[in-house]
Amino acid sequence: MNEHCELPAFSTLDRTARRIRTLVNGGIYQRILARLSETERAALSDLLQTTAEAAYIPFTRIKEPPKSATLTHLDEWLSRLT
Repeated sequence: MNEHCELPAFSTLDRTARRIRTLVNGGIYQRILARLSETERAALSDLLQTTAEAAYIPFTRIKEPPKSATLTHLDEWLSRLT
């Protein structure tokens, strides 16, 4: 027996998926935030602070990949991350 059913419009499914993703990600964010100490929160906040003399915020430096895969470049990248 073939039953015909009509699916919602794509925009409706897209909005629903976006809303669910927002709720799930917000819950994950809140759980992680609750586990952080004040020192850890301050360290994360400092990653987003900029100064007049700095061209980049510290978070931007973390995201930069190493140049070519040489030992020197990888060592520089590792020291930058630590």
